[in-house]
Amino acid sequence: MKRKAIQLANQTIVVSLPAKWVRQQGIKKGDEIDLEEKGNQLIVAFKIIDKKEERAEIDVSNWNDRLIRLVLSGLNKKGFDEIVVKYDKSSTAKTLEELIKNLFTGFAIVEQRINECVIKSISKDLESEFNTALRRAFLVMLGMSESCLNMIKKGKFKGLSELTSLENTNNQLTNYCERVLNKKAYDEDKKKCSLYTIIWNLEKICDEYKYICKYLSKSQNDKNIISGKVINFFEEVNYFVNSYYEIFYKFDIQKLNGLIAEKEKIEDAGKHLLATAKGKEVLVLYYLLNIVSKTVDFSASMFIVNS
Repeated sequence: MKRKAIQLANQTIVVSLPAKWVRQQGIKKGDEIDLEEKGNQLIVAFKIIDKKEERAEIDVSNWNDRLIRLVLSGLNKKGFDEIVVKYDKSSTAKTLEELIKNLFTGFAIVEQRINECVIKSISKDLESEFNTALRRAFLVMLGMSESCLNMIKKGKFKGLSELTSLENTNNQLTNYCERVLNKKAYDEDKKKCSLYTIIWNLEKICDEYKYICKYLSKSQNDKNIISGKVINFFEEVNYFVNSYYEIFYKFDIQKLNGLIAEKEKIEDAGKHLLATAKGKEVLVLYYLLNIVSKTVDFSASMFIVNS
């Protein structure tokens, strides 16, 4: 898109703004426009201070619990500030309460009527908190992976159920980050999709650790349930995941190249163990191999975000 520079008086140079962009942003006469100089580039930005809240209405009658959770989570991520929910089952009210408690950061039920409620954001989505929330999401996932492995080493399987709360925290953080990306303008718009992919994958990796915790928490406390070879493989997978975290925050293309090559060796080792595994180890190895596969999926997106 090109614009001709127009000279006013003797010194002032004026460039017009694209009409379509002006309409989309709701810019009016007298509004302030932010200009940022970057070398030979001049970045034009308009920040809406009192943007009208986005509102959605949905009727979830006859829907199953899982679909209700998925759709409402989607509306939250999409950026709606107020969601009116109509339903036909009293159990749905409990589902909504759990969603707000475990997933919807900064939301509350502000109105409750018979078979209807209003969920509303009671805090602002601060773009300045995005980077902090994303790093915390990584650290929560890594903390969960380390704690899970330590409990397995000690044979304390009953305590693994307590770690699932960390997955809820990870969900809150990743959900918040996805909402901010959808609702606000990210600094570098071309990288938004890749960043969203990383956040989405981060939540899925944490799910795999949750599955291990839930599965083994039903076992009797006994060190012998998981062999030393599988524990060593678990350590290798955790190290692999942590290495991707380090590359994300201190990008190094050669280290990324090495990790991608390492993926084949780790998968081969895991598949070899899986061929002779017995009992609880079979499913644990399956989840660990999923973690390796989903972690490598970070690669292209990490390169785009850091390039």
